[in-house]
Amino acid sequence: MVRYRSRVAVVLLLLPVLGVAQNAEQPAERSIRDLFDQGYTTLQTDPAGAIPIFEEIVRLDSANLLAQRQLGSLYLGAGRTEDALERFRAAYQIYPSDTTGMQIAFLLNALGRNMEAYKMFRSLRRSENPEIKDIADPATTVLALMLCAEQFPWWAKVQAYPLYDSRFDNFIFPLSLYAGQYLDSSRIVSVFGVLSVTQDTRTEGGTLPIIFSDNVALAAFGLRTVPVPGLVTDIQFGVAVGLTDRPDWEQVRWDFRAVASYGNGIFPDLRMPGSVTVRPAFFADVYTSFGYYTRYSNGIGYLQAKAGVRFLEFRYSAFDAFARIDAAIDTRGDFYNNIAEASLGVRFIPNHWWGASLALQFHRGVYWQENQAENPHEKYYNSVRVFLTFDRFLCW
Repeated sequence: MVRYRSRVAVVLLLLPVLGVAQNAEQPAERSIRDLFDQGYTTLQTDPAGAIPIFEEIVRLDSANLLAQRQLGSLYLGAGRTEDALERFRAAYQIYPSDTTGMQIAFLLNALGRNMEAYKMFRSLRRSENPEIKDIADPATTVLALMLCAEQFPWWAKVQAYPLYDSRFDNFIFPLSLYAGQYLDSSRIVSVFGVLSVTQDTRTEGGTLPIIFSDNVALAAFGLRTVPVPGLVTDIQFGVAVGLTDRPDWEQVRWDFRAVASYGNGIFPDLRMPGSVTVRPAFFADVYTSFGYYTRYSNGIGYLQAKAGVRFLEFRYSAFDAFARIDAAIDTRGDFYNNIAEASLGVRFIPNHWWGASLALQFHRGVYWQENQAENPHEKYYNSVRVFLTFDRFLCW
C-alpha cells in the first residue's frame, strides 16, 4: 500500500511538468506555422523582408527541410551566394536529393570552387533523373578541362596545328609544348619554357632554296602575364635551329620575341545528347596578336574572326559550320606577311575532352600590299585547307 501511494505521488508530481512541456511544444509548433504563413505572405511583395522570417524558422527548427531550401533560394536571389550554399548543404544533409545536389554544384562553380563542383557533378552523372544526368555529363567535362587549366603552381600546355594547303600541295606540321610555373596564387604572372618545331613537305634547301614555310626547332624560356582573361603577353628568349640548309640564314640563331595577344568569344553551351540532335547554336570568336621577332627583324600582326553555327551534336561530338576572315600585316612589307583572306568551313569535334578538331576550309585571299614586285604568285588566290587542331592544357 505504501509502494502504491508512492507511485501515485510520483505521477502527481510529474503531471504539472508534462503539462508544461506539452504546452511549450504547442506554441512552438503554432509559432513555426505562423512564421511560414507570414514568410510566404511577405515573399509575395518583399523577398528581402522574408529573409529574417525564414532565418527565425531555421533557428527554431534547423531540421526543417522546406525552410532550409527556401532560405537558400532567398539568399541566392539577394546575391548572398556563400550563405545560399550553406543553406542548401544543410538541406542536403537532411535529405540528400539530386535536385539539391545540382544546386550545390552550380553554387560551388559560381564561387570558383571548381574541384568541389566537379566532384558533385560527377556524382550526379549516376542520377536516375535523365534531366539531371544530361546536365551533369557536360558540366563534368567542362570542369575537368577547367581544372587542367587551373592547376597551381605548375601548368603545361600542348599546341599542334598540322594542315594541308591545296594551293601549294603542302603539308605543314607545327608543334609546341609549354611548361610553366605561376609566381603567385593570382595566376597572373608565370615563367615558362617552350620546345617547338615546324616542318613542311615542300621546302627545299641548297644553293637556291625553295621556301614554303619556316622549318625550325626552337628552345626558349620566358615570362608570361595574363592581366585579364584572354589577354596574354609573352617575353621570350631562346635559340632557334634551322631544319633547312639555307645560305641566306645562319643555321643556329638567337631568338627573342615580345608578343601580345587577345582572344575572346561567344561559345555554345556544351550539350551531350544521347541521340543525334540538330539544334542550332550560334558562336563567334576573335583572336589578334602582334609581336616583334628578332630572328626575322620584323614586327608581325595577325587577326582572325569567326562566326558560325553548331548544327549537330551527339554525345561528346559536334559539327560546326562557320565563316572566317584572316589578315596579316608586318613592319617590313614582306608580301607574304601582308594578306587578307575570307573563308567558309566546317569543323568536326570528335570529343570535347580531347581538345582536338578537324576542319575543312575554302579560302579566297589577296596580297593586299601595293608593292607586289617580289611576289611570284597571283595577287588573288584560292585554296582548300584541312586543319587538324590540338590545343589543351595537360593534367597530372
